[in-house]
Amino acid sequence: MDKSSDLQHNRNYQMVGQSRMKQPKRHRPHKLNQPNRRAPRLKQVVLPANMCELVTGVLHKSEDSSEFRALLTAAGDPSHKFEVGTVRFYNFAQCGLDLTYHMEHDKFWMATFEYDTAGVRAGEVQKYTGDLPAGIRWSDTCNEVEEKLGIMAYREGWVPGCTSHHCDIKSRNADYWKHYHFAHYEMTLIFESEDTGLGMVSLDRPI
Repeated sequence: MDKSSDLQHNRNYQMVGQSRMKQPKRHRPHKLNQPNRRAPRLKQVVLPANMCELVTGVLHKSEDSSEFRALLTAAGDPSHKFEVGTVRFYNFAQCGLDLTYHMEHDKFWMATFEYDTAGVRAGEVQKYTGDLPAGIRWSDTCNEVEEKLGIMAYREGWVPGCTSHHCDIKSRNADYWKHYHFAHYEMTLIFESEDTGLGMVSLDRPI
């Protein structure tokens, strides 16, 4: 056996030996990436008929406001709260609601309602069952929403994201986003396609 062959033989032997060694435990991926492991479903919270009014009433208010206390009475305590930079996120997974709070400005500025999202399908979040702005329903298609709003979207398009099973724009298995200037808000509606119902609604009141 020449030297080059002998060197290759030794390398192969080392690789086989390393593969047989006990490997260190790896960090397990988050359970959302493990379809066979599902978190226990959260208990659904029964929301009041004016839940949307309570949510919009919180926007541009502080954490100490009476409006936020009223929302907590209706939705319960947040299931999760965390901070990224100057932003604090409140997740109410028990009723499909998320609030975003700007700590520097001491104001809530965005609310998100979830109904048919990846988180809902995974059992991590309950569907939001309260009312929506302008009488919108989750079963409404793009055209039905615009009939109720009386305005056209100023921007729309396919975006890989939150509701679709796959994120492939070329095959249109992505989310269809439509953006509206509605009252004091930037309203974003997310559909799985142009002909299906809503999966998510967000209201953003810029600071």
